Amino acid sequence: MGTRPLLATVLAAIAALGAVAALSLNRAAPADAARGAFTNLTASVPPCTGTDLAVTAGPSQAGATHVGLAVEFRNRSAAPCHLRGYPRVVALNTAGHAVAVARQTLSGYLGGVMNGTRALPLVVIRPGRTASAFVEGSDYNYNSPKDAGCPPHAAGYATLVVTPPGTGQAFRLRILGISQGLCSGLEVHPVVPGTSGQLLANH
Repeated sequence: MGTRPLLATVLAAIAALGAVAALSLNRAAPADAARGAFTNLTASVPPCTGTDLAVTAGPSQAGATHVGLAVEFRNRSAAPCHLRGYPRVVALNTAGHAVAVARQTLSGYLGGVMNGTRALPLVVIRPGRTASAFVEGSDYNYNSPKDAGCPPHAAGYATLVVTPPGTGQAFRLRILGISQGLCSGLEVHPVVPGTSGQLLANH
C-alpha cells in the first residue's frame, strides 16, 4: 500500500521537472533564434564590388605637419554589401606618373582604427550609406636631405588612385587642393564606418 503512493509522488515530481525544463527551453528559444538570425544576416551580406561603390575624396584635414583626407565609399547599389581591410592607394603627380604607394597602417596622426583594437573592422554598408578610409602623409619632404617643405604641384601628389579592398576596380581622385601640402610619408588606414575615416574608442 505504501509503495504505490511513493511511486506516484516520484512520477509527479519527474513530470514537474520536465515541465520546468520545457519552459526554460521555450524562454531561451527566442533569444537563440534572434542571435542566429543576426549571425546569418551578417554572413549573408556579400563583399562590395567596384560597381557597387561611388568613391570620392572628403575634405582635407591638417595638424602638426600631417595632412590627409578621408576617402569615402558610398554604396550606390540596392542591397547591403561589406568592405574589410585596406584600400590600395597610389599617388600620381600632375604628369600622371606614380610617385608613391601608400603604406598600410592601422592608424596614424589623423585617422584610422583609434580604439585600441588590432582587428580590422568588417563594415556593412547599407544602400545609400557610406564607409571611409583615411589617407594621410606629411607636408615635409622627408626624402629630401634638408627635410624641406613640399615641392610645387608637379612633384607633389595631385591624384590618388584608390582600389577598394576586395575589388579590382581603381578610382582616380583629384586632390590638387592639398597637393602642395602632401608629398611624403603616405599612409592609408583601414575602412571604417561613416565618413570621418576614424574609428574612435566610443564606437
